Amino acid sequence: MQHLATAHPSIDWNSLSYDVMWRYAEAQLACKLSAIVDCPFARRQLFDTAAALANKHGASIALVELEPGDMELWRQRLELRGQQHAGTEHVHKPSTWEDLQAVLARNGGCEAWSAAAAPEMHCRLDSTALDTQQQVQEVLHMLQAGSVLADRAGAAQQPAAAAAGLPGTNPGENSI
Repeated sequence: MQHLATAHPSIDWNSLSYDVMWRYAEAQLACKLSAIVDCPFARRQLFDTAAALANKHGASIALVELEPGDMELWRQRLELRGQQHAGTEHVHKPSTWEDLQAVLARNGGCEAWSAAAAPEMHCRLDSTALDTQQQVQEVLHMLQAGSVLADRAGAAQQPAAAAAGLPGTNPGENSI
């Protein structure tokens, strides 16, 4: 049995995935529910789409960027994940350090836009230094400080569109 990506090479699976993701997020926001978007935002256009959806529905946007501080650990995680995903539907993702470097070179530094366009609620987390629980606490603190997430005794004041990811990739097990 062939995987979809292999069986249908003419389909732009990334574009299709983004279309589904944005429709899901818009449906959530239209119902006054929060939406979490797991997107690398490797291109400014992707962030602009999220911002436009949030604006259309009167939602706040919070950006969580995961950046690996320890490149060797990141490389090990990437290559382990590549071995684990060999022959699966994830074959279109970078599976070696060389694959990742090619993606970053192809992007030509386009991920650098994020610092200039960052929304008020924005945090950068080191995906190789913090464990998942620490990352969650940092994100919750940001959302509470931005009055999007009330403390445990209250209710959220407004819906939020949240974004998580590292431009051009997903760093692995330690991501939110």
